[in-house]
Amino acid sequence: MKSGVRVDLDIPHLTKEVKEACDKAAERGAKRVLRDAKSYLMSHAKHPTGKLAGEIKLESSKYKGGGYAVEAQGPGNYTRFYATFVELGSIRNPQPIPYLRNSLKANRKYINKQFEGVLD
Repeated sequence: MKSGVRVDLDIPHLTKEVKEACDKAAERGAKRVLRDAKSYLMSHAKHPTGKLAGEIKLESSKYKGGGYAVEAQGPGNYTRFYATFVELGSIRNPQPIPYLRNSLKANRKYINKQFEGVLD
């Protein structure tokens, strides 16, 4: 038998803790993007009614590893198409209002700091 000190890592337990911490960090980041997307949309829309902003939701990611998605998809096809037309622009309104992309871009540092906190 060797002398010295030994530390065993309980990988399954550690993995669960890391996943939960990462999930909370992702949720905090997604909530910030959600908040800012609604705000950006309301401040940049030509005629802000709040209807589309009310359709922006935080959802669990479809990916097996977890995570979150911020999406604008209402109950009908019209709202889904409209959300895309506003974000990307359309023939009728060629000037896009990139409310989701700009909100994500503005919050990248915040989101990275959330994950850095998990790794400290």
